[in-house]
Amino acid sequence: PFHYGRWVYVAGGWAWVPGRVVARPVYAPALVVFVGGRNWSLAIAGGSGVAWFPLAPEEPYVPAYRVSNTYIRNVNVTNVNVTNITVTNVNVTNINYRNRRERDGVTVVSRETFVGSRPVSQGVLVVPRDRLDRASVVGATAQIAPGRRSVLGQPAIIAVRHPPAAVTTREVVVHRQPPPPPVPFAVREQALRARPGRPLDDTTVGTLRARTPAARVKPLVRPAVPPTAEGPSPSPSPSPALRPAREGIPPRPQPRERPQSTEPLQPTEQPQPTERPARPAAPKEKKAPPAERQQPARRPAADERPRKERKAERDTTKEKTPS
Repeated sequence: PFHYGRWVYVAGGWAWVPGRVVARPVYAPALVVFVGGRNWSLAIAGGSGVAWFPLAPEEPYVPAYRVSNTYIRNVNVTNVNVTNITVTNVNVTNINYRNRRERDGVTVVSRETFVGSRPVSQGVLVVPRDRLDRASVVGATAQIAPGRRSVLGQPAIIAVRHPPAAVTTREVVVHRQPPPPPVPFAVREQALRARPGRPLDDTTVGTLRARTPAARVKPLVRPAVPPTAEGPSPSPSPSPALRPAREGIPPRPQPRERPQSTEPLQPTEQPQPTERPARPAAPKEKKAPPAERQQPARRPAADERPRKERKAERDTTKEKTPS
């Protein structure tokens, strides 16, 4: 078991124990404890070896890097029933770890495999059990100083084109003081080898940073413009830049400037707008008088003479008639 997280030996095999489902996951490296010590060494071809075993549930993990108390609490919560966790000044060498005595619980690799960040599955070494039992617990870090490949990885063999020197060596004007540059790993590696297995503290890092040359910063100086009595002269308007003509397309002809005449200008009369004759009004149409209605013809009366005349006429008619 050389996987991230905690492990437990169950029914003749190793099982990975994840954290709580309801808890927020917290990043952590391999939760392991290293074994070794001054009186314990492995005669391996090419150098000594490195050995470790995984932590079981409810076993405290004390990281070697700087973290907060909240992080330590969250990374050690592995059981729902655990409510109060106190990991302060814990001596990890005095704990009876369960996985240390289990079958195949301790993983051993060569020093070169560990420092070179090589795959563990391809470099596991088989060590007799009695020799592993004589090893002592050394803590959460291996007593080995990391190398360049451990931190930066294996460099890829790729031909990289660098920018020209005129770009990398040009002066750059900044308005604020840049932060201090990081300490190169080549400088930190020497300090790590002096104390293998212990990370660098703030005091050591500050001392190494003071030795690192800082970037030179020149103040921004603007040249002063002397004042003139006439005032600042207007800046000439820049002439429009001509674009290069494309292949096969002739350039556009530029407009020619007309020569200015030296004769004095005579006042010219501005032409007045001519008034257009008013359009004659259309004659109004006269309305025809309404047609007179024809009166119906009056029938002549049968005889409108007075009665006396009609009577006299009848009498005359009677006289002419022969008896």
